[in-house]
Amino acid sequence: MIELRLTYLCSGWWLEVGTANPPCIDFYGPFEGKAEAEVAKLEYVQKSTKTSQIIFSHSKFCQPRQRTLTQNDFTIQDLKDCPPTFFKAVLGGHRIY
Repeated sequence: MIELRLTYLCSGWWLEVGTANPPCIDFYGPFEGKAEAEVAKLEYVQKSTKTSQIIFSHSKFCQPRQRTLTQNDFTIQDLKDCPPTFFKAVLGGHRIY
């Protein structure tokens, strides 16, 4: 069951963690429910903090297309769904004209 969880990107409750340097969005899960994802949040946030600055983390019901989205993988929809602080971190202070 755990091996299946590690390889299969199904619809379910996922923990979404957005980090800076490098800018990426990681998905951890799937979890049985939102409560289980929230309980696991501390562990995954601590793990991510060791390698990067966390901009946001929340649980949501979705089906990620991959476990980690790097800056080159972002779509307009990905950035639209993220908090504005993450969008600013991705831009790195650059202005879009």
